[in-house]
Amino acid sequence: MLAAEQMVLEENEMLINEGKRIGINEGKRISVINMLKKGYPIETISQITELSEKKIKEIIKSIKE
Repeated sequence: MLAAEQMVLEENEMLINEGKRIGINEGKRISVINMLKKGYPIETISQITELSEKKIKEIIKSIKE
């Protein structure tokens, strides 16, 4: 029984961490979009969000589609 409980706890922790990662990424995506709307240069957005310029360009492409 303890092994099964341990597996459930580990799976829950993994799911929580995945949810946090998704939330952080979505928050950064929203921040990028808002900064682009305000006219921030990609280089500045990259420095603020710690995302690569390539990733920012991917976000730009995704919002244009």
